[in-house]
Amino acid sequence: MKRILSLLAVVFISQASVAFAAVIEDWTGVAGGNTGTYQDSTGSKIDFVVDAGPKGGQKALKLNANKAASGYCGVYHTTTLDLSKSGSFKFMAKSTVAGDIQMAIVDAFNVQYVAKFPITTAWAEVNVPF
Repeated sequence: MKRILSLLAVVFISQASVAFAAVIEDWTGVAGGNTGTYQDSTGSKIDFVVDAGPKGGQKALKLNANKAASGYCGVYHTTTLDLSKSGSFKFMAKSTVAGDIQMAIVDAFNVQYVAKFPITTAWAEVNVPF
């Protein structure tokens, strides 16, 4: 069974408190060298474009995926940040199909942290605590 998914994620924000919040990616400068796709070899396909976000002037990363049964696909984005004072990672997201999404962050020691969160068909804030 194939599943077609279109996901929009906008304005990644790192936040330790209300007083400390910084936009860490607004998707206006997505370069081919730091953003790309990966997928299985069983027929899954994924691509991305920069699209309009939930509020005027905001940009979103729009992912279009067709995932094969038991397959996987995703988009990676590489950046260097100091998140040591951050309490969470917040962003807005929506999908054409409600379900669960998985996100991974890799630290300077090459340790990968994975968060799984639900996503709906309406824009909603995702808050991934550190």
